[in-house]
Formats: sequence, structure tokens, C-alpha cells
Amino acid sequence: MWNPRRTMILAVGTAGICLATAVVYLADTEAPEPVGVWLGTLGLLGASGLAAAGSWQQRSEAIARLLALVLLSGLAAMYVAANVFALFVVPATELDGAPRVLHVAGLVAGIALYLLALWESTRAFTAGRRPPEPVEMPDAR
Repeated sequence: MWNPRRTMILAVGTAGICLATAVVYLADTEAPEPVGVWLGTLGLLGASGLAAAGSWQQRSEAIARLLALVLLSGLAAMYVAANVFALFVVPATELDGAPRVLHVAGLVAGIALYLLALWESTRAFTAGRRPPEPVEMPDAR
């Protein structure tokens, strides 16, 4: 049986890592001003989206939960992409203070959340596709 609570807990935990990363970028006084603020703002938006989608999928039923899980899968995939970008591109730029440990943690949590949300959405989708119950036809006498 699916467990929406574990998906919500992982989503909120991943959002927490994203939030911590955003705070580090916002507090980085050595980063060029628009870059640190821009990355911090994106992190805040990402954290709020992950937490909201995780909460929605826990509180929804059937089709609404499936839609929230698809949204959560997409957000987690984008978070994974952002962390890969940060780990391989940002160190080569002017942002020497990039929170590498948080990006690695975000990458791991994002991958786990993506896989769990994808698994849960697949299960939710296939649960609604069971063959219909046979209908007994009345006698035609």
C-alpha cells in the first residue's frame, strides 16, 4: 500500500536542504550581488514548491494526488538538475563560496524524492486502471 506520509516527509526534508542552500547564497557577501540574490531567490522558490507539492500529495485523493505527484516528480527533477549544475559549473565561476556539501545533499535527496514520487505516481495511476467488475445481465425473457 502506498504511504503519502513518507513522500511528504522526504519532500519537506528536501525542501529544507534547498532552503538552507538558498540562505547560504543570500548570506554570501563575497558573491557578486545579483548572482547571490538570484540564486537565493530561486532556492526559496524551489523550497516552497517542494514543500507545497509534498503536502498536496499527502492531503489529496485519487486524481488530485496523481497530479500532485507528477508535479512533485518534475520539481524534484529540476532540483537534481540545479544541484548538478551547481556542482559542475558554479565552482568554475566567481562563486567560490558555493555550499558544495549542501549541493551534494540536495542531489542525493532530490534523486531519492524523484524516484519515490515517480514510483508513487505510477502506482497511483495503475491503481485506477483495474479492469471493471463484470456486470450481470438480466434474463431477456
